[in-house]
Order: sequence, then structure tokens, then C-alpha cells
Amino acid sequence: MEKFINFKQLNVVETGTSTADGSAALTLTDTSGTFFETTLVNAIVWDRTTAASDGGQKYLVTSVDSATQLTLGALGPAGSTLGTGVPSGASYFIYMPEY
Repeated sequence: MEKFINFKQLNVVETGTSTADGSAALTLTDTSGTFFETTLVNAIVWDRTTAASDGGQKYLVTSVDSATQLTLGALGPAGSTLGTGVPSGASYFIYMPEY
């Protein structure tokens, strides 16, 4: 009898460039974002620009504030990979887990 195991896969649901400095408030703002349509709490945001030589900065979405703004929680070890919010002009990917 064959057995199958389902693994969660992360799918990119949104990409873009931030349009406001979210460094002080741990946010991501993109005026062309469609976050209500694509993003849920616990999605993963990857800031590919900030600390790019260390792999970028990663965040967990804690709140979808509007269609254009997300509140984030920083992920990763201390140092340059621990994010402080997505600065203006940073490229990002948003990943959602799916089966």
C-alpha cells in the first residue's frame, strides 16, 4: 500500500517595492499593494534589499491594516538580518503557505 505525505509549500502571492519608510513602526507600505486580496496574518515578508548580502530581512505579518499597509513582526537572529521594518524603496516578496 502506498502512503503519501503532504508538505506545505510557500507560494509567492505578492511582490513589489515599498513606498514609505516603515522602519520606525515595523510596517510595510506599498501604495499599489492589494494586501486585502492576497495576504493573511502569518504570511512571510522577505525584504530582499535591506541587508541583501546577509540574505535580506524577514518578517511575519501580524496585521493586515489596509489594502496598502501591513504590520510586521521581525524574524531571524539578532544583527543585520533581524528586521526593523521595511524602508522606502525596498523590494519584497510575500509568501503564503499552501498544501
